[in-house]
Amino acid sequence: MIINSSNDICLASHVEVANRTLSRTIGLMGRNKIETDHALLIYPCQQIHTYFMKFTIDCLFIDKQYQVVQIIEGLKPWKISKKISAGWGVIELPEGLVKGTDTHVNDRLILELK
Repeated sequence: MIINSSNDICLASHVEVANRTLSRTIGLMGRNKIETDHALLIYPCQQIHTYFMKFTIDCLFIDKQYQVVQIIEGLKPWKISKKISAGWGVIELPEGLVKGTDTHVNDRLILELK
């Protein structure tokens, strides 16, 4: 589960973790969509790509304290993000979720992983 502690809104109740080389490389490739209530946490990660993806995503780059350091909304397939040097990881979310949850840079997230 990912909760934005700054506004007490749940961003995702199902979180998949990609923290090994292969899972980080594959990410969301090959999927048709990301479910509304799902997120992918990739770490360590300072830059992402959407090569071979079929859908647009929102991204929250976070530091080790789970504070949002950069937001990319509407990252389309076949794109690459800029490198976020302050980032430790990235949370990939369904398109529109960042705006819909009023999430901003400097918001602190709570991650409850099972």
